[in-house]
Amino acid sequence: MKKQGKVTFLDKDEFDLSLELAPRGVLELVIRREDGVLLLHREDPPYQGTWHFPGGFMAKGETLAACLSRLLKKELGIDMDAEVIGFRKLDYYSRPDTDPRGHLMHHTIEVFLTESQIEGIQRGKFFYSIPPDIMPHHGRFFRDVMRDEWRRSEQALLDMALANVEPPRFEWVAALFDPGPGPY
Repeated sequence: MKKQGKVTFLDKDEFDLSLELAPRGVLELVIRREDGVLLLHREDPPYQGTWHFPGGFMAKGETLAACLSRLLKKELGIDMDAEVIGFRKLDYYSRPDTDPRGHLMHHTIEVFLTESQIEGIQRGKFFYSIPPDIMPHHGRFFRDVMRDEWRRSEQALLDMALANVEPPRFEWVAALFDPGPGPY
């Protein structure tokens, strides 16, 4: 166990035991741009070799903002204090049977970055439809993120129609018709 101020980080054995004893909080970071949603290729088990949202586990004593800041730096090399425009909570998922490690409580958080920050991300790939080799429960997150985008796009089209403005073409529509993999 390693303490940094009020935050406690567990070593591997303690972490594995914690997954057996109680549900664990996980943040999944949603970063969008015109050509889709950012996913990373997973290097560690379980689900090694699959696509997943950037993210990770919350530590004991860690606030949501502190965890978000740590994960942005670790996963994408982005300093939240200096660079992030903003963020918003999208959804919450909790099913005890979606991950072989244990009962996880996933919080999807959309992170708003500038285009130059997004261009600077060295890892991952942007998808506008669900890749076939996505972590099973992340397929559900992806579908929900795309539905959120559709709702926002639909509202934008309505606003443009009311203002007599020509709407742009949206590439997100294709993802709504692709059910993709997943246990849901």
